[in-house]
Order: sequence, then structure tokens, then C-alpha cells
Amino acid sequence: MMNPFDLKIRLNKKQRPFFMLSSFFKRICLWSAFIALLFYFGCADESVQMDPGYFQEVGDAAVYQRALDVENDINVLSIAIEPGFEDLETLAYFRFARGANIFSAYVTNGEGGESDLRGEFGNYRAATRRNEAKAALTVIGAEAHFLNFADIVAYRDRQSIEQVWRKAHLQEKLKALLAKTQPDMILLASNDKELSASMEQQVLIDALRSAAMDSTAQSDETAGQGGPAWRVERVYVRTNDPNGLSVAIGAQHPKWKKSYREIAAEAAQKYRSIAVQRKNWLANQSHTYMPAFEETPTPATRLDEGLPIAASPKLQGIEQGIKQLTQIALDGNQEQALKTLATWMDSVIYRLPEREKMTTRENRSLLMWKKGLDELRNSLLGVKVHYTISDTALTALQLTFLNISKVEGIREEGKTRLFFGGLANNGWVINEASHSNLPLVFDDPYRLVTPGDVEFNVPFATNGLKFENLGSEMLFFVMHSEQDPAYSFIHRSQVNIDFVPRFETEVLTPIVRMGSGTEILLKLQNHSRDGVVDTVKIDHEFANAEGQAFRLSNKEDSQLITFYPVWNSRLGNGKYQIPIMIHGDVVAQFTAIKFDARAETGKKVGLLTGIEASPLQAALTNLQMDAQKITLDKDFEQQLDSIDVFILDKRVMTLLPDLSNHKSTLDRFVERGGHLIVLAQDASVWNVDPLIPGIELEATSHHYGELPVSTDAGHPFLAQPNAIQPQDWHDWLFLRSHNVVSISDSETFEQPIKAQDSGAPLLVTQKVGAGRKTYVDLALSHQLQHVHAGAFRLFANIVSE
Repeated sequence: MMNPFDLKIRLNKKQRPFFMLSSFFKRICLWSAFIALLFYFGCADESVQMDPGYFQEVGDAAVYQRALDVENDINVLSIAIEPGFEDLETLAYFRFARGANIFSAYVTNGEGGESDLRGEFGNYRAATRRNEAKAALTVIGAEAHFLNFADIVAYRDRQSIEQVWRKAHLQEKLKALLAKTQPDMILLASNDKELSASMEQQVLIDALRSAAMDSTAQSDETAGQGGPAWRVERVYVRTNDPNGLSVAIGAQHPKWKKSYREIAAEAAQKYRSIAVQRKNWLANQSHTYMPAFEETPTPATRLDEGLPIAASPKLQGIEQGIKQLTQIALDGNQEQALKTLATWMDSVIYRLPEREKMTTRENRSLLMWKKGLDELRNSLLGVKVHYTISDTALTALQLTFLNISKVEGIREEGKTRLFFGGLANNGWVINEASHSNLPLVFDDPYRLVTPGDVEFNVPFATNGLKFENLGSEMLFFVMHSEQDPAYSFIHRSQVNIDFVPRFETEVLTPIVRMGSGTEILLKLQNHSRDGVVDTVKIDHEFANAEGQAFRLSNKEDSQLITFYPVWNSRLGNGKYQIPIMIHGDVVAQFTAIKFDARAETGKKVGLLTGIEASPLQAALTNLQMDAQKITLDKDFEQQLDSIDVFILDKRVMTLLPDLSNHKSTLDRFVERGGHLIVLAQDASVWNVDPLIPGIELEATSHHYGELPVSTDAGHPFLAQPNAIQPQDWHDWLFLRSHNVVSISDSETFEQPIKAQDSGAPLLVTQKVGAGRKTYVDLALSHQLQHVHAGAFRLFANIVSE
């Protein structure tokens, strides 16, 4: 696939693009700067300053939080298998009640999980979960880190996990994480199904133990040399043990008059795509912790007992002075607080040049005190910077404007400058200069040009998944200096930047089956400031689709294109890479798979789903079956009158709980000759009131994708209209099935597909009246989404029966 950055579009008689993309991509930034200048003054400014929420810059709440932060030299690191598993309540307590710096790391991005909102490919789920994690952590003032290991939904044994995660690689990543975050305490979140007993969790704990021991040894070796390694002893894992350690998450914040549990609940609302799942995962979990290692020291009664760790003897004077300072600040004596702060700031700055002679922990304390004192002084002085930035989605060699309209808290005397932290050294150009230290001027925008060589993190679902953080940070500092050091300050502002291609093409359906009605969805987006109009099409020996015009007049304009390809009928079964073109240049490509899969097209099928864009809907369309979306309204039974087969999508009982009120309607549908097909459901919901009596479910992580199966080859589900072959069970993605299925009466239920080792059924069916009820626990949705031929054939057989 050609990078859109290199795309060339040529003029023809029928098309007159606003610019030729090929020349635009080669254009020097000076001319773009002139265009951008016109754009900047012709459009309304949009501030990127977010609602400060619980982290105000000025006022009593700001002074309180920043005094707490500088007094408590605490770093807490949370590690979870995937976004959504972290204990937001406990993290909120540490951040708000103890002033700790919170870091939340995730081993995987959750690409193999489920979405409560829509059916989508795993990389899109991963991008959504990452963004939701960042949004949730922002509410509680925490920082997100992603280790980007593959999501293991189900596994055969411990060795299979270590092969995917590569034990040595996991240890190195964890060791780097410890060096970066320098935690005093590590909290391991629980796995969703089996808490700390899961093999995934045990692999993580063992890797973390090795990383921590290695870091501890190196930290001892480099003591007195400011070495990068970090010693951590307090490592705890979340447990349901009532005797475990906890913190007061139900206590009320003195300023916000909310409990830390309530604040965490607000953060959890950001996890929209797993809102229902997360509630179920955490429903029966406590907020208690037990030591993860034998070596972990156990506090007497509370998880936070003994924190912060006392400073070394050489820094104890500063530590005590800062405690006195914070009490003065909280008592409301601003003048005395500012003068005392200036004294201890001098002491910290005096020590900073000695960093080579200090331990890693001593260096961390000095840097945290320096940052904390800066922020506390800003709150005491009422410093607040009002700024706008014209763009935060930037291409290489693109101009953006930072405009500072006002800085509150500056007295008339003294000098004020603006410093762009490290931008010039990283290839940025500021006001056509190579330096980053400039006079502060109001309402005269600073011109910032991005480097010529940037790594794109957009599209998020492809480029973004390579990075351990979301986006890049652009820092700038307002530095005010007066003769009286009590009123001098440094204010730090952070702007989150996304680096984007000038012209983005993203195929939202990267894998499809060749067939009638197949849709190819293509997203086009213009990230440049020059408009573009042209035509995009599929024109290849494998497939063709009529060209479609697009017009993206402004920066960040986007358009969704839908193609309905005409396939080359002479192609044999197999996989084909098919390009999408603009004037002969490849801008994107998708994979089309051709295989045999027939269905009884005379059947009228109804589908009830709780998500948008269900993979079942696309599969039914591809199989040329007459599929109707059913809704749970007052005409529910009337809708069933016109169909032969009614499919209940995966997890529909959880997502549409009102379905349980219609059990009698479903029974009547079956008794008169209908076929009710229920795909895998959440065990916790199903077992309360199963739609098919006599079936019980137990969630499992051990039905991995290649789990061997035994089948009744003569059963209609495996014989017609498609003969299911052994190869149809190969290469299943993520997992084979979701639950262990138990049945009350083996004589009542047919069991054509079972797990070979345990004999547990993966599909059960029974005749009821003139119809049939079938429960399918197989992970069909994942396979249909990724166009697995065997799963298509099996699904066609089940629906055709």
C-alpha cells in the first residue's frame, strides 16, 4: 500500500482539483505559511484548553490539591491486562486524598474483546479502548501507558501465553516502565473472569517480579550515581479476600464534597464501549489487595500505610520545610507562603546540580519538589495562561499558530518570556528561528512549523497502535522573573498534538468475502489546508467499482465512500489484495477472500442484535439470505410472524435485557415451526433466566482458537448445504467458544459439536413442537467479522436448517 504522503493526482479535462497533491506534498513550507496565515485570521480560534474538571489552576481547590501534591512524594503504578480492568476507585483515592502521581499501564489494548456499541475489527476496538482509557484517566488526573502486547482472549496453557507475549520481551518492557514511572507502589488489577488465579495474571506477576528484582539490583549498583533503574518493593494484586488491604474510597473529598468512589464513577463513564461489560466484571470484586510477592512488605492496616517513603538524610531538611510550607498555604497566609516557598525552591535548585552524586530516588524527589513548588506558587499567585492554537492535528512541515491572549497573575514589574520546551531541538521552527526562548507578546500569534520527519499516529487504528502513549506533547512555559523571587514563576502548559498524513485514506472493511452486495467502506480525510477534489475508484483485474467523486475543501474535512465491487467471475478460491486508486496511484487496499459457502436462500431470517454493524448482518447479506432486523417493540410478535429463522445475536440478553420479558413469544414462534438460534451469551445473565431451559453456562478462558473438536459429521448442521471439513476448524481467531456449556438432559439435546478433550458441547439443539431451538456458543462473530471460510459455511448450515 502506497503511503498517501506520496500520492499524486493528475488533472484531466473533467476534474479541476484545488491543487495537485503531488506538488503539494513537495511544496516548501514558506508558501503554506502564507496560506495558513490567511486561514488563521479567517477562522474562529478554537481553544484546546480542556475543562479543568477537578484539577483547577487557581482558587482554593487548586491550592489544596497542589499543596497535597508537593507534600506527598508518591508515585503509584497500576498495571492491568487491558483498558477497563484498572481499579479507578483506589486510584482516585491515591490521587485526590494522597496527592500521588498516578500511572496506569495496560499490557494489551483489548482488541480481542467485545464492544457494547458496535461490531468492528479488532484494531478499531483497540483504538477505541485506548482513547477511552485516556479519557477516564484524565478525569482522575492519571497518565496512560500502553505496552501493546497481543490480546490473549483464550489460551491452552501457560506456555502458550509466554510464547505470544515472549517472556523476555515482557520483562524488558516492564523494566522500562518501572524506570520511567519510578513507582513507590504497584497495584495489579484483576482479570475479568478469574481474578488473580488466571494464567495471564500469573505470567504478568512473574514477569513483573523478575523486572522488579533486576531493577532493584541495578538500583543498588548505581546508588550514588543517579542511575536509571528503580527499586520497588510494594507490589500488590487485587483480590476478593476480605482480609486484604484497602483504602477509604468511600470517604468524601473535603473540597468537592464527593466520595472518591463517586469521582471514579464519573471517570468510568468514559468507557462507553464496555460500559455494560465493565459493570459485570467488577460487580463482585472488592477493593482489597494482597502482596503479589513473598518479599512485599505488608502494611499493618491500610494499603497506603508508610507512604510517602521518608526522604534520605541529606534531603530531610527540605522535606520538613515543604511540609511546613504546605500548612501555611492551606491556612490561607498567601504572603508568608510565597516567601517560604521561595526559600525552599532555592534549596531545591541548589541541590539540582549535584544530581550525579545522588541516588535515583533522591533525584526523583528533587524533580518532583521542583515541579510541585512551581505549580503551588502559580496557584497562590493566581497564574493562568489563556491561549488558543489553530490546529492540533498536524502534518510534516505544517504551520500552526499559538496565540496567548492573557496571563493572569503577572505584576507590572519584572520580565516575562516564553519558552518552547525542546521543540527547536526536535526539529520544530518557531517564528522562523532556530531557538525556543522568545519574548512574551499578547495577541500576536507565534508561528510553529512541525519537523519534516514525523511519525504519524493517525489513523489511530493502524498507526496509533504502535505507540505507548496517545499523541505527542508540545510544551511551552511562561517564565516571569522579578527582583523579589517570591513573585517569580514558571507556568507549564501542555498541548496534545497528533501527527497526521496530509491526505488520509483508511479502509474500514479491510477483509471482505467476494460476493453480491459486499460493501467496501473507505474513509478519506484532508489534513492539509489546501482543498482537494477528485475521483477514487476500484479498477483492477480482480474487481471493479465505479469511480466516486470526493471534495474535501477544508482542513479536517472527511468523506465516507461506499463501493459495491463487481468481481472477476473467473477467479478461483483464495485471497486477493485489491487496490483502491486515484488516477493510477494506489491510495489503499483491501483483502477479498473467495470460497464456497451456500445457504438456503428461501428462508426468511430475522436478526435481533444489541450492537450496530453486527457481523451477522453482513454475513447474511453475503450469503444472499433475506434478513430482517427485528426490534423489541410492541409489534415484536407480529414481526416474528413473517420469518422462518430468528437469530439472537451474541450477548443480546445483556445488551437488551427486556428480551427476557418475551420468552413466551419466542416459545410460540418455535412451536409453530420457527427455528430459534441463540448465539453465545454472558453466563452471568443467561443462568439467571435461560432462554432455553436445561442449558447452563460457565465463562472460560480455556477454549482457545485451535481447541480440538469432535463432530457428528452426519448431522445436518455439519452436512448440508455445506459439508464441514476438518480444515474448517483451523485458524480460528482469538477463541473457539466463550463458555463451558452444561446440559441437564443429554437425551433431550443433540450435541453435534463438542470440545474433544472435555466432551463439553459447543453447540446444542433440540426439537420443540414443530420447530427447533439451537444454542451456539462457538465464537462465530469474531470469525465472520474476519471472513473465516469454515465459520461462514457452518453459520450457513445452521441458518439453513
